[in-house]
Amino acid sequence: MKNLRKFVGLILLTMVVVHLAGCEITTPLAPPPQLTQEEVVLLTSHSWGGNCVARWRDGAVIEVYDETNFPLLEEVLNDWNEVLSGSIFLTTTDNPNEAEVTIVFGSLSSDGQAEIKWHNDLSFYEGRVIIDPIGGRNNLAIYKHEFGHIVGVYNHFAAGLMAAVVTSEEIDQEVKNYLKLLYSVPIGYCF
Repeated sequence: MKNLRKFVGLILLTMVVVHLAGCEITTPLAPPPQLTQEEVVLLTSHSWGGNCVARWRDGAVIEVYDETNFPLLEEVLNDWNEVLSGSIFLTTTDNPNEAEVTIVFGSLSSDGQAEIKWHNDLSFYEGRVIIDPIGGRNNLAIYKHEFGHIVGVYNHFAAGLMAAVVTSEEIDQEVKNYLKLLYSVPIGYCF
């Protein structure tokens, strides 16, 4: 009994020291769904996290502030929201201080660019879409493409909306499959 008290005391002391040191005790990641080799390749080929899952937190409401005043932004967000089916939700805001994602004009060597910032656990917390005012202005495909990067596509696909050279305004099935898979695996899970 005396040894048990010492052991419990040691555990409590360790927890206090860890807490005071600013460390967090986290629970282990839940295992991902059973994935085929093709699904693992799909995830690791296009994820911001490379061999690890990086994305927005489940159920996140991501407010978007648009300095470019793109007239079809609601269509862009609605199309992605439909694909993501509640995993996350994109909405507009008139307050730049509330936004997780901002859209701005900037001189680029391409029509658009997207940037993502994430926490150490690989969960996204901020995004930025930069649209070239000459090549990208009022171009629905470019805005949709850049928001594809914001919702989780890092590396381009071979064809379609998320290709390096955009060939469609429609979100194709391969991208839909990728995002469904991405949001089914825990953030931070590594292969």
